[in-house]
Amino acid sequence: MDRMDYLIRDSHYTGVAYGIIDIERLIYNMKLENNLVLDKKGVQAAESTLVARYFMYPSVYQHHTTRIVNSMFRRSLRKLIEQNIIDSEKIYQYDDADMIMACRNQDGFIKDMIQRMDNRDLFKKVDSLKLSELEDPQKIFKIKREQIKKAENEICEEKDINPDYLIIDMPEYPSFDEMRTLVSVGDGIVNLSQISSIVGALRDARFNHADLCIYVPEEHTPKLADFDFYDYLDLPEKINKHDKQMRLVSSL
Repeated sequence: MDRMDYLIRDSHYTGVAYGIIDIERLIYNMKLENNLVLDKKGVQAAESTLVARYFMYPSVYQHHTTRIVNSMFRRSLRKLIEQNIIDSEKIYQYDDADMIMACRNQDGFIKDMIQRMDNRDLFKKVDSLKLSELEDPQKIFKIKREQIKKAENEICEEKDINPDYLIIDMPEYPSFDEMRTLVSVGDGIVNLSQISSIVGALRDARFNHADLCIYVPEEHTPKLADFDFYDYLDLPEKINKHDKQMRLVSSL
């Protein structure tokens, strides 16, 4: 229900046309049989919902500007927590306005970050690594925060950049849990991905819009002209171009 709500809401407020879904048909074709189950007649509405969500990722949720702003704000928030300005155990008590105001009332790095966001003086993407080009994209999500921080520090030491002003940003895991939605078919119950070729294709394509990125202020971008993620992180091998073409041909 939450995802049906935010897809329509986000589509409306961002002006992106992908979030239009048939909520009434979805709800009308749901029933409770030990678990919440979707009747087969609602499969098309479910497919359109997942397609809408898939396209909202590159257009809104994983758009490079959205990710840069989020990563800058996360770093500011982490500083607020480290300085005991915000209690991480009680963070649920704060809303967006509380945390933004807390940032505005600080000096130094935190104030600089919020002013950059206010003035749209955002960090720039120096490089990115598409997960769809990797042999094992799942491995990316096993990288620990300590490893990311170590890589950031190594890069900053080599390139003479303040460590606060370089961010390696991990993509959000494209889980698409709705693919496992239970569907009533005759006397049986199956997962949505088992009876929908569209959903099966989305499952295979879910890493297409996910990438590992590195951001710095614009003035530091020349220092990273020759940057390569593989110099600092243990990453899965890239798919050989010939193998990639053969996989595409075999899928058609």
